[in-house]
Amino acid sequence: MLRTSVAALLFLCVSIGWSVHALAACPQPATTVFFVNGVDNSVPDANASLNALAQRLGPQRQGDCLNFALAYNSTSTPLDFDSDAVDANVRSYRLELALRNKVILVAHSNGNVYADEAYGRLTPAERTSVGVVAVATLIGSVPGNGPYVTLEEDTFVRGFPGHLSANTTNTGGFCPEVFGCHAFVDFYMDGSVSGPKIVQDVSDTIPRLVRPPGGTFAALDLNETDFGPGDTLRARLRVTNGAPTRRIDFYLGRLLPDGVTVFFITSLSPLTGVTAKTSEPEKFQPLVRNAEIQQGLDVTIVDAFVTTLPANFPEGDSLLFAGVTAAGTQNLIAPLATAEFTFEP
Repeated sequence: MLRTSVAALLFLCVSIGWSVHALAACPQPATTVFFVNGVDNSVPDANASLNALAQRLGPQRQGDCLNFALAYNSTSTPLDFDSDAVDANVRSYRLELALRNKVILVAHSNGNVYADEAYGRLTPAERTSVGVVAVATLIGSVPGNGPYVTLEEDTFVRGFPGHLSANTTNTGGFCPEVFGCHAFVDFYMDGSVSGPKIVQDVSDTIPRLVRPPGGTFAALDLNETDFGPGDTLRARLRVTNGAPTRRIDFYLGRLLPDGVTVFFITSLSPLTGVTAKTSEPEKFQPLVRNAEIQQGLDVTIVDAFVTTLPANFPEGDSLLFAGVTAAGTQNLIAPLATAEFTFEP
């Protein structure tokens, strides 16, 4: 059903007011707390840390309802980062900002490298609504001069020159491990001093952030980036809107490897569309026309577009895109959502 009916589902969501929240169902505006994990964390491990953080913080701080989400990375080398993962994290932060939610990144260990990189990719205006609470950071600063917690017991952090000096202790500095006392839950969140300090740092950060003005934002993510004949491409779509209710057109399409030919999808069941050149805007056609997008909309469609790529699919780099425009126009009201992928026969 989902693979063939994104147009109908999106139309229902935006015109009737359904809202499928990707995160906790806080009414907007709220504050969204992201956990940014360190090295060698599986998704279940990182989610366990996120859950521990959520339990300690509770559902509300400083009068704000709290959402919780994971800004995941699979990095295994300290002080390294994956630029694509940083970009994906930034998209998640911007989706929240569009809902008028403040954003706090609680970053552990090498997650602070990701937080630092992501913060640098935000605009100056966006940074006023995004705060960082650093835990066991391996680097020498916190974005936005945010607070940090590093244990005197943490022998892992000591191995990184230039890191911020320890400022907290649970045991007077004793670590029973030769190289450790670094785990987010066991030593930081569960620490008698460090746990309450992290909670207080998050609480103190909320009122220092500026409530973002809100807007519309769309994001696309693919299951892979490299495909061959017979592979299945899956695209996940999320759209948020913190701006006043408005009427929109929704575009979904693909820029071919030649860089000038665009296929606009006009129906997913059956899959049909129109082909145009980038220089022919008069031929551009939306998938959904004149739908009402309500304030507070937060909809995620996991399999927004699913297709099996045939052997004759164009070789090279293609760009899947989603666009939200003012109804009846080609004026974007949100940055164009894009996801690049490569096909090799």
